[in-house]
Amino acid sequence: MIVAATISTPKVDWLALSPVLALLVASCLCLLSSVLVPRAAVRGVVGLYAIAGFVASGVLAGALYERSPEAKLLIAESMTRDRIAALTQIILAVVGVAATLVALNDRRRSNVG
Repeated sequence: MIVAATISTPKVDWLALSPVLALLVASCLCLLSSVLVPRAAVRGVVGLYAIAGFVASGVLAGALYERSPEAKLLIAESMTRDRIAALTQIILAVVGVAATLVALNDRRRSNVG
């Protein structure tokens, strides 16, 4: 008689990871579009993906802030889900959108020389 061994895996709180994962997906899209999109449209497309990633991250961090009234340990106690971290992620998302808008308004040519 063969008995299959079960491996106990930690539970993953995907909501706590979602703001960072949104930024990861947006950065991958920015890198891919900088190579695959025609040169004339790269700046606009990359800016759009960057702003969309920051907005998605901010919205997900807002949902995390709302659903985290008290601190909680996650993923085998390797990270903490709390309101301070969610608020920090919201602030970083707003600053990221502002920085992207400033960069898009810069009319200098890049990679000259």
